[in-house]
Amino acid sequence: MEENPAIEQLLALEQDNCSLAALVRKMRSLGHWRLAVQQAHFRGQLSRAEKEAMQNNVRICKQQESQAQLLKELEHRVTQEALHQQQLDLMKTSSMEKLLEDVEQKEQHLQLLTEEAKRASKLGQLQQKKIQRELRQEQQGNGNIYTWVIVQAACDER
Repeated sequence: MEENPAIEQLLALEQDNCSLAALVRKMRSLGHWRLAVQQAHFRGQLSRAEKEAMQNNVRICKQQESQAQLLKELEHRVTQEALHQQQLDLMKTSSMEKLLEDVEQKEQHLQLLTEEAKRASKLGQLQQKKIQRELRQEQQGNGNIYTWVIVQAACDER
């Protein structure tokens, strides 16, 4: 029976070996399962991160387009305002030049009128002196006051 204890011991070791092999298989299977769960979890995280990145990318693109449109509108408005200001400046300059021309023409016209008034005044003075001289001659000549009244009336009409 000596062989029996050795056989029994061998059988016990084989049974332990089978149990250990089954346990190793279970451990490997559990390891694979954990790995699969982790991979699924990581794939989910990666998928969510990619989706969020795509949403951010779309949002940023829309924001850039919006900003580009705003910039374009601002540039257009600034250009239009500059053009409008340039037109206003041109109109002001043109108005000032026209106003200066009008003032110069009016000054020339006023100067002509002033010269005419001076000539008319001198002419009037000369005529009055002439009439007074004629009147004195008439008065010396015949002393007729009636003639003086007629001459004076003629001066007033002129």
